[in-house]
Amino acid sequence: MPEGTLMNPREMQPKEIPTNPKQARLAIARDVIRHIKARKLVPVRGLYISFRDYDEVWKDSFDLLAASLYMEESHTQCGVCAIGAACMVAVGLYDDASMMEDEWQVNLEGGTHPSDISLNSDNMQDILSQWFSIKQLGLIECAFEGSNEFGVETSDEEERMEASLFRQVEDYDAEETLQDIFQNILDNDGIFRP
Repeated sequence: MPEGTLMNPREMQPKEIPTNPKQARLAIARDVIRHIKARKLVPVRGLYISFRDYDEVWKDSFDLLAASLYMEESHTQCGVCAIGAACMVAVGLYDDASMMEDEWQVNLEGGTHPSDISLNSDNMQDILSQWFSIKQLGLIECAFEGSNEFGVETSDEEERMEASLFRQVEDYDAEETLQDIFQNILDNDGIFRP
């Protein structure tokens, strides 16, 4: 490797990656909880993905910046909603930021500072739909936001209302709610059941 070239963080800390969809959902759920507890993922309602802090060395590439979340010595933090958390973990586990890299580059080329970019993209669902159904993603987002406005095309009003009442927003902060959602996925063998 030429001097001055950065090694990809995933190459520094390789992971065993499940290929079975159920095992992948469980791995993603475990990693979301682990990253919340490590304060790498910071749950924020009303936001998909936004880097709150970052290491300068990774700022030019969404893929490398995302991967740096997984390095213990990294100071990178990422503000996330439920779908954003699952997406960041999936990107870290499966090294698949290609669908989001273009949006990242457009923001950078537009002069947006990396810590101010808030990715708000349907590409997250495209990434996650490899393992989660679109209906599940909608219900997970309803539960996190405490709203029945997500997943309208894939679930009925009663399902969305039940999910939105998973944790009362006024009684549970975003961190507790997000951990509970992904613990629910672990407890229910890879399926979110509000």
